[in-house]
Amino acid sequence: MSIRNINNEIMKENNSKLVMDVIRHTKDISRTELAKKIGMTQASLTNIVNDLIQKGFLVETGEAESNGGRRPILLNINSTAGYVVGINLKATELCCIVTDFSANILICEYEPVEITRGVDAILEQVIGMANRCIAASGVKKDDILGVGLVSAGPYDYESGVMINPPNFMGWDNVRIKEIVSSALDLPVSFEKETPAAALAEYWFGDASRSRSLFLISIFDVGIGGSLVLDGRVYHGFKGGAAEIGHMTIDPTGKQCACGNFGCLETMADGRATTEHYRRALKLDHLEMQKLGITDVSGADLNFLIQRAQEGDDLCVRELERSANYIGIALQNVIQMYSPDTIVLAGEFVDNSDLLSERIIRTVKARHYFKHMPEIRIYKSKLGDTIFPLGGVALVLQKYFKM
Repeated sequence: MSIRNINNEIMKENNSKLVMDVIRHTKDISRTELAKKIGMTQASLTNIVNDLIQKGFLVETGEAESNGGRRPILLNINSTAGYVVGINLKATELCCIVTDFSANILICEYEPVEITRGVDAILEQVIGMANRCIAASGVKKDDILGVGLVSAGPYDYESGVMINPPNFMGWDNVRIKEIVSSALDLPVSFEKETPAAALAEYWFGDASRSRSLFLISIFDVGIGGSLVLDGRVYHGFKGGAAEIGHMTIDPTGKQCACGNFGCLETMADGRATTEHYRRALKLDHLEMQKLGITDVSGADLNFLIQRAQEGDDLCVRELERSANYIGIALQNVIQMYSPDTIVLAGEFVDNSDLLSERIIRTVKARHYFKHMPEIRIYKSKLGDTIFPLGGVALVLQKYFKM
């Protein structure tokens, strides 16, 4: 094939992805309106649309109101064009979803994980759960477009290798993408959990128009960050970009699993917040007596969050303390990257409205950012499905202009 023909094929593919992406965002749009939005001639657009309909990616959904002539026929994405598996592997839990081509979740399953069982046992669990979810969804395996696998870092995002994540003891250079792909006989895309969540928010959440999105995952154990620029994850050198959880907050603080001292996650994730609360509780015998507890180990994170919701002063102060640290870290992110959107995600922030409210308040309190009022900062509405949905976005982005 000549260079000219290759270039024509590339242009055709790019135009097809652009058409798909505009329809994905607008839904139920006529060919005329589509041509205007894209800036393409009607003839060129018609050829692309007809090709996409023939391939099963687009469907005609009905007719719009007439402006005097024939009623225009509306186009939309064909939800049954293919199906995607999204998997989120955490050190304590496994989640698997199966979606259609429009990312509607057909099935969602959770299983506890005991990471101490070792690499082989956990990977067998991942593969088994994926097969069970595919079977339960009723989707034919031949109709699965791919698997989006999400887990912890550090990692090599190009080869899909997990490089000894702190909470995955013994997982040293595990070729998880290759292993899962071979076992399932399906193409697998792999990404770290927070970049995947940022993609999910961009694709399926409220950040679809963001040009520069920073997402922070605030977990019960750990804090992660990701920067998405014009719909693409900025990985940085060796995939090390946006590691906000390992931003030094207090050089004299507790040693982190990464080896450094006073990292944000050692100061403000769910585990750190609980530990600090327990230490304070130990020094307040009257408070322990009032709560009816003799052992502070019974005061877990859920207990702390619930008591804070009920107005317990000590619990409120503990959440505010963590929110202050996270807010300061996000202020530094604004200084470094100046994103137009900041999104909060992760189970700790999902389970505590007070935490998210205080984080947002802390960030907005710094008035010397003149553009601060224009930065959107909010908690994601996608909940804990944001991570496997990020896996789905990894697969679907191959079919749309990014």
